[in-house]
Amino acid sequence: MEATNAPKYFEETISPLSVVLMYEDRDAHARGLNLYAHLVVEVGKDLPIEFSWWAMAALESPQHATAARDAVLLADMVIVAARPAADWSQAFKAWIDSWKFPKQKKLSALGALFLPSAAGFNVMSGRQVYLQYVAAKLELDFLTAPTKSTAAHLKAKLGLTPAVNPLPYEAYSVLDRPDYSPYSGING
Repeated sequence: MEATNAPKYFEETISPLSVVLMYEDRDAHARGLNLYAHLVVEVGKDLPIEFSWWAMAALESPQHATAARDAVLLADMVIVAARPAADWSQAFKAWIDSWKFPKQKKLSALGALFLPSAAGFNVMSGRQVYLQYVAAKLELDFLTAPTKSTAAHLKAKLGLTPAVNPLPYEAYSVLDRPDYSPYSGING
């Protein structure tokens, strides 16, 4: 039997974006589901996505903590959905400390998806500071949910589309410049 050089389909050539989402409670799980739906709709048509869901309460069990850690070792991104607070539980910190990556780790980003605080505004909590510290220590990108995220911004962050740099202001000809108009007033 001869080997063929048959072209591979798109789905066969791109490995999926593997995401582990750790959630604190029902509300954080719902926020994670919103992120999942957003990624599937906006990015999923360009890049297959695989999500693995883990409840923080499961980390109390050594068996579940080990399985969640093993999922992280195979993931491209870990997202933690939780409420802002001063600190994490000891079980959560022990779980993060258990991440021992091979020399060529696959994980490239750690994300925080915090629920809005009771006061109605987002403040940087001790939990976020801790996750930023972990990301820096492991040489990972640290991601937080922007107040408004467009699909184009998300695709550029994931490297699916090049970021568009507008022309500098000086590049416009004098007549084509947006601030140049021979008319003035309300109808000009």
